[in-house]
Amino acid sequence: MKLLIDTNILIPLEPNASAVTDAMTQQAVCLANLAVRSFSQVWVHPAQREDLSRDTDETRRHLREVQFKKYPELPVVPVTTATMRVELGDPPKGTKDWVDHMLLAAVEADAVDYLVTEDSRLRKKAARIQLEERVLGLAEAVDVLRTLPALREDLPGM
Repeated sequence: MKLLIDTNILIPLEPNASAVTDAMTQQAVCLANLAVRSFSQVWVHPAQREDLSRDTDETRRHLREVQFKKYPELPVVPVTTATMRVELGDPPKGTKDWVDHMLLAAVEADAVDYLVTEDSRLRKKAARIQLEERVLGLAEAVDVLRTLPALREDLPGM
């Protein structure tokens, strides 16, 4: 299974200080653990660099850019379809909406099985283009991975 993680999943998965470790971090770690145990792949989208570049804290931005490199980027980057642009609009390149649309384009093109995000606005966009079943919240993604039959037994569970 291929999972594309949104930036808002990457950040709790890679906290840069104990102050930013929260309940989402535990779930994100569980997601990563189950992905490894189920032989699933966790991907990031190259467009997400735009999200990271908007961080005004230079030190934090640099750290997150380094952490981002830990994850494989989608090798094929689908573009938005005409149908998506009609339904969702065509935001300027580099904006948050543009990044969101690029993530949805990867789902629509079947480059990944699921997009994992905690962004309710992004999930509403997915519903508008009939992708709501393939755009999951963090807890939903953990539940999906837990149902997979091929969990490695030689690794500790969560």
